[in-house]
Amino acid sequence: MKLLFWFKKHTTWSWAWLGASAITLNLIDWFLVWWRLPFSESSVPIHYHAYFGIDLLAAGWHFWLICFLGLVVAVGHFFWARAVVGQSRITALKILIISNVVQMVTSCYLILLIINFFIQ
Repeated sequence: MKLLFWFKKHTTWSWAWLGASAITLNLIDWFLVWWRLPFSESSVPIHYHAYFGIDLLAAGWHFWLICFLGLVVAVGHFFWARAVVGQSRITALKILIISNVVQMVTSCYLILLIINFFIQ
């Protein structure tokens, strides 16, 4: 119980900073996709298996859809945390930490797709 009070007293995280970091991670995703991946109807590999090679193809605009869904999650979680912050600050922080984890997973996924796109 003392640890929880220490965390509340000494934490510098706020729900606004966590929300801003999730949006920033999403903007980085948008930049990576804009910089390296095509927006086209042509097929691009989205999954590569070490033994069998490319085993899943999709249109190039699917990369943009991933970024858009990440943005929907980040904005939705931000407004949800904003509504909850008056009742329970720790719940709002948990919501935004989950949003940041989702954005990090999305970023890793996009980075691996970019590596896959340029290696083959």
